[in-house]
Amino acid sequence: MTFTELNTKISDVHVTNSSYTEQIIAKSGDPVAVFANNTFFYSVYNPVKDAEKFSSTCNINDAGFVIIGGMGNAYHITALYAKHPSAFFLIVEDSYGSYKTLFQQNDFSRFNKNDSFEFCTITDLEKHIIDNYKPAIHGTLYFNSIRSWSSFHHTISTKINGIIQRSLDKVSSDYSVQTHFGKVWMRNIFRNIQFLEQDCSSFTAADKLSLPVSKTAAIIAAGPSLDDSINIIKKNPEEFYIIATDTALEILHKYNITCDAFVTIDGQNISSRLFTNIRSSSALPNLAVIDCSAHPNAVTFSAEKNIPVLLCSTGHPLSNWFQKKLPFILPLYSGSGTVTITAADFAVKAGFSSIVFFGADFSCPKGKPYAKGSYLDTAFMSVSKRYNTIESQFNALLFRGSVIKSNSVKYDDQNEPEISKNAVSYFTPLLTSYKESLLAYIKTLHRTVNFYSAVPDNLSFPLYSNHFTFDEKKDNTTIKRLETIEKQIQKFLNLFDQDSKDLDVILLPYFAWYVKSKNLKPSKSDFFLFKTLVKKQIANYTDIYHES
Repeated sequence: MTFTELNTKISDVHVTNSSYTEQIIAKSGDPVAVFANNTFFYSVYNPVKDAEKFSSTCNINDAGFVIIGGMGNAYHITALYAKHPSAFFLIVEDSYGSYKTLFQQNDFSRFNKNDSFEFCTITDLEKHIIDNYKPAIHGTLYFNSIRSWSSFHHTISTKINGIIQRSLDKVSSDYSVQTHFGKVWMRNIFRNIQFLEQDCSSFTAADKLSLPVSKTAAIIAAGPSLDDSINIIKKNPEEFYIIATDTALEILHKYNITCDAFVTIDGQNISSRLFTNIRSSSALPNLAVIDCSAHPNAVTFSAEKNIPVLLCSTGHPLSNWFQKKLPFILPLYSGSGTVTITAADFAVKAGFSSIVFFGADFSCPKGKPYAKGSYLDTAFMSVSKRYNTIESQFNALLFRGSVIKSNSVKYDDQNEPEISKNAVSYFTPLLTSYKESLLAYIKTLHRTVNFYSAVPDNLSFPLYSNHFTFDEKKDNTTIKRLETIEKQIQKFLNLFDQDSKDLDVILLPYFAWYVKSKNLKPSKSDFFLFKTLVKKQIANYTDIYHES
């Protein structure tokens, strides 16, 4: 949080667990914070010189994101900032009580209105890293703490290192996706928005939907456990409002199951194969829920087949920007970026009180990445060769993330799980983050939720059940006159001529791709130059802007 937010936060804190007590005056005349065990944060002779000595030992080099354990009187932070003014600093304390004690004893106003600083505690460190660390901008991350603080908190430094590593794993997974799709996403958003302007009749809005919310919303993912559970849907399709993720659409078709809606957030060219083998009009879905950054083929095909399209925004900063300007675009949640959560959130926004998941495995039980019949399963298996191991295939598929093997679970005749030494499940940090995101999302709901999936923990298991109740009003946005779209695109382009933080955030995924494709060392100067290139690139995506 910013300096101002921290000030507000600690104003309501009742100090019961501060690491600091009083302050003493050093021989140099500067105040020095005293720990609760009567040790000192800095030298009691010359704390400023002590802080400068600490800063000289910090091998920050070109790191653009610096985490410092312990605030103290902030002499060391001031010294580090003087040497690295372009870096972003995240200051960590053990508690807000410690912050309050320090703020009562010191004037920290020099940090006010300085965007280079954020403050947090150990408890919310992970969230702050994930929210603020942008590898494309900041480059590498650096952590250090002054020795006195580490000594007083002798267990905390180890804990911080673990939090940082866990956070970096999540950021790295997201960044690898950004470097892969950053350019594609922006292209797709502009093309889908322009298609909306050209053919408004193909689109609908959330408040125009009339859905049978008394049914159970069945979220169909394409994990391999769907092979075992699909019969539940096939036997009683009338019990469910069937919401298919994009990869599951073709599987349902092969089982002669018509889905009520399908959801896609995929920006890749491969997603253009969504409807390749769906030739019967009776098998087409009744609604297409499509992210603004999804491949334009999903929109154009749906329009050609007279399937109503509900555009949504699932987190890309550019589509979020358009969603605020064009309120008929439905905001949906995707967690760490999985369509399964988006499909579930659509069910929530629509008003379904009961949700069941099929094929939401977030692992590869029995060494299988997808259920039989999906176009991705076909594509995956078609490239499997003798010298192209399944591990390398998983790595390529999941953007070179590390693959973890585990004994899998097989099912007996009563569908009870038993450990199989011969069957192997595969996990990756990316898949695990998807699973954690989904389970965290579910815990925020108050409704009935069931899984017929191999949701992995340490081992896969066939059924995971939690029961909740929910009470939320439906989304009531309305479609506005579509002449506003051109104006909103022009407003976005106008951001390039302003010192806009919105623009900086919007362009980050595209910049991540640019840095990777050009093999650049990330820097803020590259980012500023990049802005001029992006404005020219947009000319390829829209007729609204023309370079004179």
